[in-house]
Amino acid sequence: MLVGGREMAEGSDGSGSELGEMVEGGGSYEKWNIAGRKNKRKKSLRSDGSDSDGRATVTERRREDFKAIVKLVQDGASFCDWNPIQLTKSISKEIGEVRSAKILRNGSLLIICKDGVQQGKAVRMNKINGKKVQCSLMTDRKLVRGVITGIPVNVTADDVKGNVTNAKVSEVRRLKASRNGIKSDSLSVLITFDEERLPEKIFIGYMCYDVRPYVPPPLRCFKCQRFGHVASVCKGKQTCGRCGGNHEYGKCAEGTKLKCCNCGGEHSSAYRGCEVSKRAAEVQRVKATQGISYAEAAKKVSGDAQVTRQNDTRNKDAGKCVGCDKVKEETLIVNKNDFVFFMADIVNCSAQTKSRNERIKIIVKSAEKYLDVRGLHWETVKDILNEDNQSSQTCVGSS
Repeated sequence: MLVGGREMAEGSDGSGSELGEMVEGGGSYEKWNIAGRKNKRKKSLRSDGSDSDGRATVTERRREDFKAIVKLVQDGASFCDWNPIQLTKSISKEIGEVRSAKILRNGSLLIICKDGVQQGKAVRMNKINGKKVQCSLMTDRKLVRGVITGIPVNVTADDVKGNVTNAKVSEVRRLKASRNGIKSDSLSVLITFDEERLPEKIFIGYMCYDVRPYVPPPLRCFKCQRFGHVASVCKGKQTCGRCGGNHEYGKCAEGTKLKCCNCGGEHSSAYRGCEVSKRAAEVQRVKATQGISYAEAAKKVSGDAQVTRQNDTRNKDAGKCVGCDKVKEETLIVNKNDFVFFMADIVNCSAQTKSRNERIKIIVKSAEKYLDVRGLHWETVKDILNEDNQSSQTCVGSS
């Protein structure tokens, strides 16, 4: 019989006398003790769920491995308005009892399933409580989303998804455009890629399309009117988006003037020309283009704004020559990326409009958004263009 690498005599019961002899004969007791600890370690693995050979096996994957995301297909629909008890019954009816569920900030539903089989059922689910839903797996990988322009409205999202040849596509959605207060399908398509990086170009059949990063609009809470979160998770006070009062939207007293609760200006909180709204839009742009979190982007934008204010203060203190202010107003120094986004925004937004006035509005808004051109009204640009046209026609006529 072997004990710690030493052979014991036949018939020995392994009592202390033999062990004492091993200690005196060369310290083999230490080896025996180590072997005993190894055996204890194997026993602990077995108690946690190992196989008969002593190899550790995973009996239960992490809960995060069985996540599924459920989104309502209807535009503007959210699970935030659903009865939690009824929603629980609906989930159990469709896929059985789950570990837990949570409504996310964007109104979608996160389901943590018990195992992979149940997760598969959740992904295949197309209706819940009679409402159409889209389900997908949730992974730790960040979403890589881009926009392509020039896709006719009669081409479906499934057609686009099934015919992209040089990239893996997980989701395709047609973007909406607002014309005279009416939302309709645009020529732009939002694509979610199953890639590490956003591709510069994609091919749909033989046709090549440039891909630009998707910059979502600023996220504004309809309860407190602040940016960066939604009403379902808001802990602030109810604030009117028109007058800034502590009441629901539209319940303003007669004769109350518009007032923004974010900057104090004479406009509503939804006004895109608001400085706070511009800053929120810049945060979204930095987040999308640099692939960082919202908090990191907000910190970066705030830091850049502080540096800009410090530089402005230094310029004022240093003093300037006569006429420098005028030169500064007429000279525009533009970042290359901002200029590219400015041009792309014009091309994207003016693709479906034939009205000259609408195109001028788009250009002025894009200049305000990306180039920080302020105080320029589209009607002023229109009048100047009309005067130039009349002058050129007069010169041609006189010649």
